[in-house]
Amino acid sequence: RRVGRGYRYMNMFPLQAFLTSLKADGFRITMRDYQRIAAVLRTGEVWTLPRLRDTLLVLLAKDVEQQEIFERRFRQFFKADLQEEKILPAIDIQKVLAELQQLAHIKREQKQREEEQKEQEEKKQPPLKPRHVVIKIAAATTFIGVLFAIILGYAVITKPRPAISIQPAFLHFGELAIGEQVTNDFTLENSGTAALTIENIEINGIDEDNFKLYAEYANKAIPPGETLTIPVSFQAAAEGIRGAVLEIASNVEGSPYRLTLSGTGFLKEPVARIAPAFLNFNLQTSGTTSAADLLVINNGRSPLIIDSLTISGRHATNFKLTTEFTQTTLEPGEELIIPVEFEPVAKIEYTAVLKIVDNTKLGLHKIELRGLQIERKRLYADLPYVEQVVPVTLPGDWKPAAVAATGWFALLLFYSIYLRRWRRIPADEPADWNRAEESPRHFPLGSIGGEPAPRFDDEMLNELADSMGYFQSQQTGRVLNVIETIKATIRSGGIPEATFFTRKQVRSLLILEDGLAESLSWNRIAGELAEGMSQRGVKVVSGRFTDSPEHFKTQDGATLMLEDFEDQRQGYLVLIFTDGKRILRRHNRFLLEKLARWPMLAWMEVRESRFWDETSAIPVQYAIPIYPATPQGIFRAIRRFLTEQALEPDDAEQVTRRGEPIRLTDAALEAYIEYLAGEALPWAQECAMLQPSFTIGLADALRREFHSPGSPLLTGGAGGWGSPGIPYEQIERLLALPG
Repeated sequence: RRVGRGYRYMNMFPLQAFLTSLKADGFRITMRDYQRIAAVLRTGEVWTLPRLRDTLLVLLAKDVEQQEIFERRFRQFFKADLQEEKILPAIDIQKVLAELQQLAHIKREQKQREEEQKEQEEKKQPPLKPRHVVIKIAAATTFIGVLFAIILGYAVITKPRPAISIQPAFLHFGELAIGEQVTNDFTLENSGTAALTIENIEINGIDEDNFKLYAEYANKAIPPGETLTIPVSFQAAAEGIRGAVLEIASNVEGSPYRLTLSGTGFLKEPVARIAPAFLNFNLQTSGTTSAADLLVINNGRSPLIIDSLTISGRHATNFKLTTEFTQTTLEPGEELIIPVEFEPVAKIEYTAVLKIVDNTKLGLHKIELRGLQIERKRLYADLPYVEQVVPVTLPGDWKPAAVAATGWFALLLFYSIYLRRWRRIPADEPADWNRAEESPRHFPLGSIGGEPAPRFDDEMLNELADSMGYFQSQQTGRVLNVIETIKATIRSGGIPEATFFTRKQVRSLLILEDGLAESLSWNRIAGELAEGMSQRGVKVVSGRFTDSPEHFKTQDGATLMLEDFEDQRQGYLVLIFTDGKRILRRHNRFLLEKLARWPMLAWMEVRESRFWDETSAIPVQYAIPIYPATPQGIFRAIRRFLTEQALEPDDAEQVTRRGEPIRLTDAALEAYIEYLAGEALPWAQECAMLQPSFTIGLADALRREFHSPGSPLLTGGAGGWGSPGIPYEQIERLLALPG
């Protein structure tokens, strides 16, 4: 019953009527379909009409046509409820399950009635014969049939009949010269049990005129076991392979019997093959000669006789045969080389003809000879050149001089060995220090102070590693997306199509160091960061570049391109440690624009902030965030991109507010040193007192002992400087001091 524009769910839910209407539209709903619908409804989820529609569509529609019928019929039954998006109460779901159970019960009763009706129809049929009687009848029938087939086959086999056996199975007459004739025989035998009657023997085929029989064999009888010899002759009428078929007609089943005949004909005469077709002597200088060879081969089947070789023509005197020729005979396959020389005398084109007379059909062969003289011209007239090489004969008394030279050489060799072995000046050796525990210890000055202390502590590295976090990658995971799977299945017309959530991955760190930056000699924070993050499970790609960060080399020697990470840029945080001098020397605008398009990229300035110059301001113009290459700067850069707090500001404002530095020529030396060192002046004075043993490690040890937070000098002890501490990166001020 209708209430307004919707159904009263508590009284009636028209699922049963809807399914009945689908049957009228051609849907075949089975007992299995009812069970599947009921299993889905029992999941306990919140059900609405749109969700019920999508679920039934996946379970019942088998193709696109049924999908359209289903949606049209569903809109007719539930039009008002689809617009209201109401949630079906639990009591409605129970009613739907009850309706499905009723439909399944009706389906089950209908199937039982069909089975009972089938049993009644089978009872009305006349009783069949017992099974063993049927088997006996079939066995007897089979036995009688087999016995009849054996008797009939024996009668057919034992019936006398002739048979043909021919040796050889085919006749090949081999190669034969045209006009010659050869005869071969083949034997025909009656291998049957009855008389063999030869009705006719004839030769057919394209080349039947090349083969011939010597007798007529019409109606000739051959008793069983007897043979008949049939001669066949072959005479080739032309070159090439000749073939025909010998047909024997008889009273044998499958007559006529066919025998293949073949032979090859060839011309019994010489064939001269001359190569090349002409001889060309191009670009020959005056006063010199050049030679070329002519090759004659006998490709025929009889000897080739070359009677004469002559050169004729306008310039026959400029061409000549290098050897005197006499009559020559070439057997089949043999060859003859004819050398010809050309000698020009003027700057003209020379032509002549070489005539070869032989015993071939043609008899005369003409080979064209051509030559051209060029004028000798030097490209560099002033350079010396070798005009003539004259052989020089050694004087007769050269042997005593050679023996004397050999003796002097041996004497010098032995003297050198003597100086090397016994007169060599001893090399300087290090002093033999006394290594006893009570004696003073000696060590190189460069090892004083050891290595600088680590810039990062474990707490900061742990916090940086935790900040890397996860991101949604493009790789497919293993968790099924149920909602998207149902939608994809509906779009594909009911064909199941699984859709999975994408996988979450930890962000990676790409660290690029400028290999030509001077500050990397004391600022090694990039390597320390890479090692610390790798130990905490973060994927780190570290490399060095020399000109541009677009291509860099990793520690294992592999060369990579920044473009290789383009498709994974959402998962990489890029830190470029550089002073910018070589990168920005030419103001590579294209490179800076490419770097600015990276979503997470920071410019880490390895110089101390006092030494930032105009090159530090160029990345700011392209909106590339810039930070100092210090632990605090790296911490701020990572927090800028990977934390959910407010955007961490960079040091762009500090770059733009940079003032003009004081030059050494602008003030006295003392004022310049005081300006350059700043608050690190006490530290510089302490390091100056330790010359010449000043090292980076020693300077850092002095800073940690006297100028770091927590030292007695900074916490009110005697002689305190009243300073909050000197950061490590101010060591660059010490290195920049004059001298």
